[in-house]
Amino acid sequence: MPLLRHSRAGGPVTLMGLLLAGCGGKGVPAADCGDDHRTGWQTAGTLPEDFESHGLVADAEHLVVAAGYDFRDGARDEVYTSTEGADAWVDGPALPTPTEHHITWLHDGVVGVAGGDLDYGDLVYDTVWLAELSRDGNLGEWSQGPPLPAPRTLAASVLAGDHLWLVGGATTFGDDMVMLDEILVTELVDGVPQGWSVAGSLPAPRGWAAADVVGDRLVLTGGLSAWSPSVSEDTVWSAAIGDGGTLADWREETPLPSGRYRHAAATVQDELHVAGGLAEDGVLDEVIVADGELSWAVAEPLPEPRYAHSLTNVDGELLAAGGFFEFRDTRDDIWQIPACGAPGG
Repeated sequence: MPLLRHSRAGGPVTLMGLLLAGCGGKGVPAADCGDDHRTGWQTAGTLPEDFESHGLVADAEHLVVAAGYDFRDGARDEVYTSTEGADAWVDGPALPTPTEHHITWLHDGVVGVAGGDLDYGDLVYDTVWLAELSRDGNLGEWSQGPPLPAPRTLAASVLAGDHLWLVGGATTFGDDMVMLDEILVTELVDGVPQGWSVAGSLPAPRGWAAADVVGDRLVLTGGLSAWSPSVSEDTVWSAAIGDGGTLADWREETPLPSGRYRHAAATVQDELHVAGGLAEDGVLDEVIVADGELSWAVAEPLPEPRYAHSLTNVDGELLAAGGFFEFRDTRDDIWQIPACGAPGG
């Protein structure tokens, strides 16, 4: 059950209630908003740092930002938590190693960080770090979990129920890196991976793609098929999820409007939202949404172009945070869109 807090008016609110001012700032609960009150992206706060390639995870009680990169200081090890919205961050214990391009999860009160690299390729990690997160937002010390079978960076990740998948990516970072088609899966027990196994292969290699679950299918969008020269793809593939996190054969879906990578994806109310990214003609502010049949429609764009940002489902709402506005220009903005104004909502 979501942790309840009291607003200034004396009524109980969840964490998302602290982020949202209702529909169009009118104080109307998002679930009650009608078409006449639809609203676009709104400022929700700022990240504690100008982060790109960071991890931002949430449940109904907590926000957690884990590591990332900025051009002033390179890869970062800072971790921050909040129980009071997106501009009330508290320092947590730093990761043992500075990291970017990692995956991050929050499951049953445990924050996990796996893989990633140091300063765009000086070192690629196979490590898994775990820390307990208390109800009041205090993060414990980091300890090591079962490592990945091999170093992995630039992977997409999906958490659904008790299973976590790492999809594609690369084992090195640099001019000679090769994108992978391998998919790893683990079962999480109290947030802790129970070892990693191969869950199959993609139809072709992909790195810097974005993925989530729609219905009972894992969906992977876009990404790079090659690094040098870079080839961005518009492909959308889906695979049915079976018992134990197994994946059925991949199915080709309606492609994205254009190739892109370093974009972000999140599912809200069984609709997949894809936001921003890098394309051949520059940085995108485009947001597109797919229904359960994975047919695409154009939605409310981001306030500014972004890539290497995060897009997170926070208690049924979308939160877009950080990333590059353009190369070497890292931002700390956090935007939210309530259900009544969410693309396709």
